[in-house]
Amino acid sequence: GDKFAALEKQVQSHEENVAECKANLKKAEAKIATLTKDKESLQAMAESAKGNISELQSERRRQLNHLSNENLQLGDELKRTKEYLTETKAELDAIQKNTFSSEHTE
Repeated sequence: GDKFAALEKQVQSHEENVAECKANLKKAEAKIATLTKDKESLQAMAESAKGNISELQSERRRQLNHLSNENLQLGDELKRTKEYLTETKAELDAIQKNTFSSEHTE
């Protein structure tokens, strides 16, 4: 009976080992699943960060375009104003000249 008892003990410890191994395997699988999920969420975060960066860049580009357009508009307005002033000054000069010249001729 002793031999049988010893054998049974061995089998039992073997079964315990197997159970432990299975439990460890389950733990490992759970850990892998968690790590995979973490990796996926990190990738998703990286992707969205990339998205945010390109959004920021395009927003910045849009603002710069807007500013340069505004500058162009201001430049045009300034040019127009200058031209208008030049014309007005010319007209004033002409009026003055006419006034003086008419005075002279009279």
